[in-house]
Amino acid sequence: LFISSSNFKVKHTGEITGSNVLFDGGTIGGFTLSDTEISSSGLLLKSSGQITASNADLSGKVTATSGEIGGWGTKV
Repeated sequence: LFISSSNFKVKHTGEITGSNVLFDGGTIGGFTLSDTEISSSGLLLKSSGQITASNADLSGKVTATSGEIGGWGTKV
């Protein structure tokens, strides 16, 4: 079985491909989707740019213009 349209395909294996796909709710791989958020246990990504994580490992350059990192205030 194969369902297809010009830019959307569903294979019998469950593989879905599309060139302009909109998901506004449900779950994918343990992540919960809404129209403005993607979340899972300990991770929240909002369309506003907010990222909240309870077990993040950051490397490289990190720039902050306000707030605290490890209890230390930032100074710009």
